[in-house]
Amino acid sequence: MHFVEADDYGWLWDPQQAEDALAAVRASEQIDTLVVVFVAGWHHSARCCDDNVSGFKEVLKALQIELGRDMYKEARSVIHPGSNAPVHVMGIYIGWRGRALPGLLDYATFWGRKAAATRVGETDVQEFLMDLRTVYELHNSALRMSADRRLFGLITIGHSFGGQVVLRAATTFIEQELMLLGAPSAYLRRPLAAGSGPQLHAPVSGFGDLVVLINPAVEAAAYQRLHALGISMGYDASQTPVMLTISADNDKPRSVFFPIGRVLGEVFTGKPHLGDMREREMERKALGFVAEQVTHRLQPVDPNVELEGKTRTAPADPVCAGSDHCAYTWYAWKAQAAGRHEADSLMADECSPQVLNAIAAHDFSARSVFSDVELIPAGGNVPHQALIVASASPKVIDGHNGMFSQPLLQFLTRYIGFVEAQRFLPLMPQRDCPHHGA
Repeated sequence: MHFVEADDYGWLWDPQQAEDALAAVRASEQIDTLVVVFVAGWHHSARCCDDNVSGFKEVLKALQIELGRDMYKEARSVIHPGSNAPVHVMGIYIGWRGRALPGLLDYATFWGRKAAATRVGETDVQEFLMDLRTVYELHNSALRMSADRRLFGLITIGHSFGGQVVLRAATTFIEQELMLLGAPSAYLRRPLAAGSGPQLHAPVSGFGDLVVLINPAVEAAAYQRLHALGISMGYDASQTPVMLTISADNDKPRSVFFPIGRVLGEVFTGKPHLGDMREREMERKALGFVAEQVTHRLQPVDPNVELEGKTRTAPADPVCAGSDHCAYTWYAWKAQAAGRHEADSLMADECSPQVLNAIAAHDFSARSVFSDVELIPAGGNVPHQALIVASASPKVIDGHNGMFSQPLLQFLTRYIGFVEAQRFLPLMPQRDCPHHGA
């Protein structure tokens, strides 16, 4: 895992960190690689034993295990015969001073941390993210013409104000992509009807493979143009999601404190009065709390499960002098004697034409079940939707910082794994497996 750190003005503390991370990414192009970027948010940083650092390591471990399952191994052996090397999962943790004061006092830093996140998203960190996307685009544009087809994926995750940083970097690129494909004008006062734009016959490119925003501390207005453009298109059947936003129902910092902070910000900065009720709602509420933008619901298959947090320990990083172990909170469902279970929508325990065809045909914006967590359309959705905003049950993600939960992690790792699989299936000309029928 590589660390890239920025100060309050968005300048990198040590540009060599970014250069080393990019060099490692470029070197890994010779093997199958998935790069996962995490941008920390409010109350967090890259300091030793920050629980976001420990939680992110769990995400990387889970993805390594998921991509090592039989279907992925055999499918990759068809794409590039002769190699049994596992997928290289590389993590890049982008830290900035999301925590400025100790304990509950840090809630008083809303305006300062939001302003800092804006600066971070506009300067060196944005350039670093764009550099990563450029490496991704150059590699994958040459992939189909290469005899040695090494797979390269890019997932970017932003939490809280880190979600604002990621959204700022990715939005302009995706908006331009949709407009070039003929999306109708998305003027903010004029809602677009679902499917009112053109029918596409090729998938829309995203910022890498997938951007995941978890409890993003950004106003809904910052996402509205992207939402309007995205909902208007008729998508090709091969479209995979390019952005998945997950918003916890019981996220009080965003549902309660965020609107208060936005209103007080209007008072103290002399912003003009918001007379339009729809505009006011989008400027004052966080992304994920405006019904117009919510397309899906993330919830457990069994409504009776209960989520609880427990303290875990993990070895500290070697650079953390004086700390042998770090403690962090991990959420998991309480054990139940009996409950509802449902088979996953897709499987990866074997490689066969039937399995691969099912993955190729799956609509990731339709109902999808992985590890007894279901993502279901909740209105405002179109088939093969590229942009998903899901409200999340407290039984999947608990509050603002409860994202490192077993049900959410298991769902996301399988969801991401199959999204990657669907994207690379066209590289298998006959969709057959080397050991099928043996």
